[in-house]
Amino acid sequence: MSFVKVWSKRHSLRLGENWSFGPLQFEHIFNVKFPNQFIGYKDGFGTGFLDNEMLQQCYTKVIAEIYRMGFEEYFEKRALPVFESFLDFSKTIPVKMQKQLSSQEIFNIWKDFINREDEWMNYVWMVFLLDDGLTKEIKKKLEEIQFSEIERLLPAMVAPEKKTAAYKLKKELLRLAALLEAGEVIDRDLEEITRTYGYFSILNMDESPLEIDYFRNEVEKLVSMNPSHALKSMEEDEAGIEDLYREVREKLALHPDILRLVEACKKVAYYREYRNDLRQETYYYARHLYAEIAERSVLSSGDLIFATRKEIEEFLSDNKKINKDFLLQRKTLSAVISDYNIGLVSYEFDSEKVIELWPEEDVATDVKEFRGITAFAGKVTGTAKVIFDVTKQADDFEEGDILIATTTNLSFIPLMSKAAAIVTDEGGLLTHTAIIARELKKVAIVGCKVATKILKDGDSIEVDANVGIVKVLS
Repeated sequence: MSFVKVWSKRHSLRLGENWSFGPLQFEHIFNVKFPNQFIGYKDGFGTGFLDNEMLQQCYTKVIAEIYRMGFEEYFEKRALPVFESFLDFSKTIPVKMQKQLSSQEIFNIWKDFINREDEWMNYVWMVFLLDDGLTKEIKKKLEEIQFSEIERLLPAMVAPEKKTAAYKLKKELLRLAALLEAGEVIDRDLEEITRTYGYFSILNMDESPLEIDYFRNEVEKLVSMNPSHALKSMEEDEAGIEDLYREVREKLALHPDILRLVEACKKVAYYREYRNDLRQETYYYARHLYAEIAERSVLSSGDLIFATRKEIEEFLSDNKKINKDFLLQRKTLSAVISDYNIGLVSYEFDSEKVIELWPEEDVATDVKEFRGITAFAGKVTGTAKVIFDVTKQADDFEEGDILIATTTNLSFIPLMSKAAAIVTDEGGLLTHTAIIARELKKVAIVGCKVATKILKDGDSIEVDANVGIVKVLS
């Protein structure tokens, strides 16, 4: 069995469970088995692998269904109600439970949250999987019909169908910067932005939302960058992408099957971002539930996120103590392993066995040049900063550094805004990194596989996204 790495980030066992137990329903929903998974943890940092053969079978089946049914029927109509109900339920979780709720009532809320999260995860995985397979299929079909303007029109084909939350936030910050530049008072606007977008920093249940001082600082930095001009430029870019997409539709009018793929691609680009927004906003509310369970079990939230579902269930239903030493050991080295051929999710907490089972990555690291997929063209030279954990490393990142990461999520946006360029191990043209890089107009290369293994903090590097190559200069 050959595994391929698909993500690596600060992660937790509770997320690993959701990402593993959720796909037990995947075949029932989408009529194809989800690829077997291995999610490993080293020092609180998670890495996810998928069975490569099953992954390719999944691509083939899913794309065939999109040709047959269209993305709206195959995914969108079923996914949206699940997405919306998961967020709506999370908003009902009490902020301060204290002792007015019994352990049984807490258990009922927790169980309902977990069940809804598992259902939602199937649809999240679908748009995650479609990134690479869908963009490759579109390029292949365009080459088959000898479509001569792929590079010029591709930005319109992979642009999100709707504006992402990150894009809306950037426009709001520029608007406030223009007001501040004109001498206006923006305190109430900052409070509203904090309420609306504070969840951007939350992926795990032990993380805290962004506060008003963060947004105030971002606005103040933008004042010196001619915010009115930047706003106008964003609006012109929006109009330009719309014009290009109209051109795409005209040129592909005689190829409805390819046009259907392009429309799916634009929807996937949006839903990949929307599912991140939804995840982090949902966890913004759900973190109160985990904080309450942590307090009752005399643990920190940072420890509790490495407890299993069964341990939390037994604590709430039978007051069975959760062993803190076990949780700390799991942070150091552990794994969640899924076999969807037999419908089984299991754990491995024995360190030696985890090391033995950990998939090997067949990548060369003794090179000074490597290639990836251009997400936004341009050429930049600068200093590499390798960021694995934003919560611990954000202060080390300076304006103009080149961001090197395995992948990115909403919590990376402040660093992406400061970066001269962005390089990631994972992803394709529809990933968070690619979408945000295009919106921020940041030179970016994704899907390099080896960036975080080859590059070190302080390396002088050249990122040439015109040809998709990263070079180590010194």
